[in-house]
Amino acid sequence: MYWKNYLGGRTKYSAPMRAQIVKWLRPSQFYRRKPSLWGNFGKPMPYGTRQRALGDFWFLASMSAIAENSHRLSRVVWNNGYNKNGVFRFYFWVKSRWVPVNIDDRLPARRWGRGYTTWSTAVSANNAWWSPLFEKAFAKLDQNYERITSGSGQEALRTLTAMPVMYFAKSKYNNKYAFWKVLKQLASQDYPMTAGCYRSKGGLVPSHAYTILGTFEPKDASGKVVAKLMKLRNPWSSERYFGPWSDKSKLWTKRYVK
Repeated sequence: MYWKNYLGGRTKYSAPMRAQIVKWLRPSQFYRRKPSLWGNFGKPMPYGTRQRALGDFWFLASMSAIAENSHRLSRVVWNNGYNKNGVFRFYFWVKSRWVPVNIDDRLPARRWGRGYTTWSTAVSANNAWWSPLFEKAFAKLDQNYERITSGSGQEALRTLTAMPVMYFAKSKYNNKYAFWKVLKQLASQDYPMTAGCYRSKGGLVPSHAYTILGTFEPKDASGKVVAKLMKLRNPWSSERYFGPWSDKSKLWTKRYVK
């Protein structure tokens, strides 16, 4: 069966995906606790996104980037809290206007042990459901979940902010220091940013996207910069990087802790 896409064209909902999704359940049916939109903190938190079977890392990394400042998220999330009837509205910038998307809170489920768990993005460890609900609204905008299995960070950031978006390729700069200068300046101005990873190095995931959280230049006792570091967040809600300056690296001393 084919379905018309809001952005144009058509797509087919694949049989393998249908086979994995065995039910559509409300958050209260996954876990025996009262669902919350923002979780235990009672406000939007940028971390906690947990990607699962759906390959929409490009969207999740961008979503996490705009959530670094709650005022950016308030523009696209209409609800202030969890609607008891399970009704939610999100906004996306499409074709030069803000488009509202209404959804219910039934989410695709797959079998997990004797019960079920979310097939796509999971609830955060702090019981926040805004990420999987936001993802569902974006999938509805594009027709279905299958249509958002690949994309680019700049595409998602444009849709979530309505602002001009720039793509920077390191290969187009004369040297890596010129590129670093641009990246450092943008990070200092608190722009939402993502980074695409094209090859595996030190545990970084190839063909994946990360949220850029900032830059840091650790210095030795003489004040000399010893490294140029970029802080990243993985939409998996877990890290695999084990190279220099990783979380458990011995290079991190009291002098460099930020």
